[in-house]
Amino acid sequence: MVFCVKYRKKLLLQTELINFLKNVCYGISERYCFEFDAIGCDGDHVHLFVGAEPKYSPSKVMQIIKSIT
Repeated sequence: MVFCVKYRKKLLLQTELINFLKNVCYGISERYCFEFDAIGCDGDHVHLFVGAEPKYSPSKVMQIIKSIT
């Protein structure tokens, strides 16, 4: 999944923000039993490789992650 920053601004260049985003994602993984295999940031967007249980549809996984982050 790829999530873009609003207005494609280059906000994800500082390591502190990237680490905070990763910590939030790992908190989500504990709460919803998701597996984040890879998390990568490239300035104005985030790449996530997520594994989830079959009870969650891909759109629901996206909704959960975007609403919390």
